Amino acid sequence: MIGDYLTEINVTSPTGLQEINRYDDVNLEVGIWDCIEEKVSKN
Repeated sequence: MIGDYLTEINVTSPTGLQEINRYDDVNLEVGIWDCIEEKVSKN
């Protein structure tokens, strides 16, 4: 994020999310995308 702008989404190396998913058996990326879509739809 730079100010109010999303400048990059790293889809080739989401290591942190993968490790959390393995450890806690959750899919954080679903919540992240839901939040992004909600913010975009408001604009």
